[in-house]
Amino acid sequence: MCGIDIILGLWKSGFIESEDVVKWADEKILKIEEVPDALITLSLKGPYFCSKLPSYEFPPAITFSFSECFLLRLSKIDLNSKSEVEEFIEWAANSSRGLDYKVPEVFFGMYVSDLWDQEGNLVAAHIYANENLPNFIQKSIILEAELGERYA
Repeated sequence: MCGIDIILGLWKSGFIESEDVVKWADEKILKIEEVPDALITLSLKGPYFCSKLPSYEFPPAITFSFSECFLLRLSKIDLNSKSEVEEFIEWAANSSRGLDYKVPEVFFGMYVSDLWDQEGNLVAAHIYANENLPNFIQKSIILEAELGERYA
């Protein structure tokens, strides 16, 4: 419904703040002629309140796959920032456990996890990340564009 599920998914996953959700809802209300009740509720009550409503009353947030979260997180980091890359490595290493290693983003997470465990620090994992994260940038840009079209 007009992108509410996506915007709530982004909020629930920590990619955007509550204020951003309300601002999005307000802007959407101004743009469309027939405003759905859910959009008004989101604007007035905010995402936390709306996320607690049953799905028959309010559209639920979508749940992003690991690959989608990987690409969305990647789009928000500065690859030249050692601390941001290390934070990303830590997230990918911890979040990829138990997932299908045939998925490239999962393989990345598992591989940096192995490097991290073997070395006892992040040096080898950081080197691998610096060499391989740029390969995911185009997929990240495409995903952002697709999501943007769906909730625009």
